[in-house]
Amino acid sequence: MQARQELKQEWLLFILRDVVIFSCAIIFILAVGGYSLLTFVSFSIYVVIDNSKNTYYPFR
Repeated sequence: MQARQELKQEWLLFILRDVVIFSCAIIFILAVGGYSLLTFVSFSIYVVIDNSKNTYYPFR
């Protein structure tokens, strides 16, 4: 009975650890992707606005 409880506890800790680590990794990847997408979109809007003055700054 004692071994069964230890095994159950080990499995619960293993599953909990995996869920926490994988969810944190997914949240981190989504945050980095969202930030890079946001900076790309804001840069693209900046270039379009400046293009109305017939100027283009490709690497600013």
